[in-house]
Amino acid sequence: MLNQFPLEILGHVLSFLERDDLQALRLVDRALSRKVEPVLFRTICVSILTIDRLQKIASDPKLSIVVEELVYQECDFDPSPKWDADRPWFSDVRMSYLSETIAQFNVYVRRGMQGDMEESPGSGLPEDETSMVKAEVEAERVKIDPMLTAVKQSYSDLAALQTPSYLHQVFRDAFRKLPKLRRVICVEPEAGCPSLDSLRLERAGALQELSNIFPLSDHAVRSCLQPDSWNWPSHGFMGIWRALSDQHSNPGIQHFEIRRDSDLFLKRGIFLLPISMEPAEPEAHVLVNGFRNLTVLSLCLEVNISSRSFVIPQAPLLSRALARATQLRRLEICLTSCGVTFPGDGRSEYELAHEGIPFGDYEDTRRENILPFVSFPELHTVVLEEVDVTARQICSWLFMQPKLRHLTLRRPYLQGRWQDVLQRWSDNPEFQLDSFELVSPWDHDNRDLETRLDCLGRWNMPSRVSSDALLAFINQRGGGGTNPFKHRRWKLCDEFEFADYIDDVQDDNVSEYSDVSEWLPEDHPTPVADPEGPEFDEDYDFDAEADSDIEMEGV
Repeated sequence: MLNQFPLEILGHVLSFLERDDLQALRLVDRALSRKVEPVLFRTICVSILTIDRLQKIASDPKLSIVVEELVYQECDFDPSPKWDADRPWFSDVRMSYLSETIAQFNVYVRRGMQGDMEESPGSGLPEDETSMVKAEVEAERVKIDPMLTAVKQSYSDLAALQTPSYLHQVFRDAFRKLPKLRRVICVEPEAGCPSLDSLRLERAGALQELSNIFPLSDHAVRSCLQPDSWNWPSHGFMGIWRALSDQHSNPGIQHFEIRRDSDLFLKRGIFLLPISMEPAEPEAHVLVNGFRNLTVLSLCLEVNISSRSFVIPQAPLLSRALARATQLRRLEICLTSCGVTFPGDGRSEYELAHEGIPFGDYEDTRRENILPFVSFPELHTVVLEEVDVTARQICSWLFMQPKLRHLTLRRPYLQGRWQDVLQRWSDNPEFQLDSFELVSPWDHDNRDLETRLDCLGRWNMPSRVSSDALLAFINQRGGGGTNPFKHRRWKLCDEFEFADYIDDVQDDNVSEYSDVSEWLPEDHPTPVADPEGPEFDEDYDFDAEADSDIEMEGV
């Protein structure tokens, strides 16, 4: 019966089972086990809390040969939190609140009571009964507090292993034992987000014992133990990078990615600490070899825009490592920052209202360079996000890539005008693109309109620019076309009416190429009414239609 289910569906269902359950299933149907195992263990997800699972799978002779993708989830749980980042008093308050909430819940359920958990225990009851409820809650907390302490200690013991030297050793040994491993991905969770390996944590150790009296999830525990941080950790990334740099590392690993959360408000990168701050970290000359075998590299890095001397952490080292990645076919560099600036925030007339992340330049020694000005012979796809470039920088670097065909620029800051850049691309007969996407571009046109003294408190929003028109202009040869940025439309917007402007149904036309685009009637044609409906074709051959897979009700 089970053999009739598609393997992908069976693999998803069985992926939630533990090893003991899978062993029981193997006793029932060994043939099914042989078919499902490659699907179950094709992708494995681990964190520092379940790193032993990676070691066990890598040591298993049957499972190690089916693993193709490793997903490592960073954990920002520090067993010794800094006083400024998370004072012990705050941590104690969070744990006390969690303990009292669980105790109240259990007492309320036992008594069959209904009430608001935010209120004090027994509120609304007679005085003698209220005292009894409070006494029961305190007695319940006496049992719960040791359990929570044990859970916290178990997380602390595992988090203490999150050092570059330990992770380097684990990944180095695992990579050598996983011959089919091709993709390694680092993901970044927020404190209260579900972890990829939460189910395994909840069914083992102290957390499972606590779950017997209260269904507490792993991400609920981490939301109390793991405070939100401005700088997202890079423990796993640094350990993987070091393991890939080893001379005898798995040469089959071709994909290395930092994947951001799919939630729009959680899209942040990791923060790379300087090597000098990591005593156990290897020397820089070893790390420069980490990307040499990669064909796909996706970096999402958190940067510090308030520091002019140290904007991109590890920028020189990353540049040297990228220069040796001669097999790259796809390169994605997303630079994010929690710092935000707005027009009219007290800047002078000659100061930029928007600032991007420095791109770096072979002629500009004041800014660190993350992207080396070298030719990548196999590179065909480039994605850059929030880079700050000059016209000469972006043109020079792109013209050096002989096989570049797909280009995406998200929220780029150009120290110049896009009209001039597109003209340079179009004038180069060897520069040809199959696809081009320019999302929310900023240039000197924006700066000039934002800093005008006669429009204080008001700024201009750029209207959208068609991606098809941009691509057609870039690929044209011999002139004759119209540069799409020559006739870009602008809409004057008042900062005090900005919220109403976005909520207005008529102006709710959000563009994928600018922050807010201008609403024009020609963009929204009025549909032509057809009261008679579609015309019926008497000669249409219904019998010639292919049978639908959808079962009709009542048939």
